[in-house]
Amino acid sequence: MSRSLDEINLELAEVTDALIATEADDFVGLFEFLTRQDKLRTEARRIGADVDRERPTSDVLAELAWAKGRRNLLIRQKSLVSGPQGHGVSSKMVELSSDTDRPRGLEALTVRISSLESLRVEQDIEI
Repeated sequence: MSRSLDEINLELAEVTDALIATEADDFVGLFEFLTRQDKLRTEARRIGADVDRERPTSDVLAELAWAKGRRNLLIRQKSLVSGPQGHGVSSKMVELSSDTDRPRGLEALTVRISSLESLRVEQDIEI
């Protein structure tokens, strides 16, 4: 019987709590929990991909367009902040650029875009 994503996430949270509680020198315990965590994450990704396959094409394309736009914005903001000092870089820009360090930042967007592009190619969806 297939488990729901909520059930997997609940178990993943339990494994994460156990990892945190495990002593740093308990290498066997850490290895077991990390291995379980990897398996659960793989299972969750598989279910997530299955859910994406069932979504309407218009939803997939809308999310893809949004994610690409957001990624491009983050890249522009990051380049503005990392540019030469004194060229109009405000503290608000610095604050906005910190999105690239958040879990749903630049790296996560790039991964999501790749996933949606793969789905688009797999299902032969035209842009």
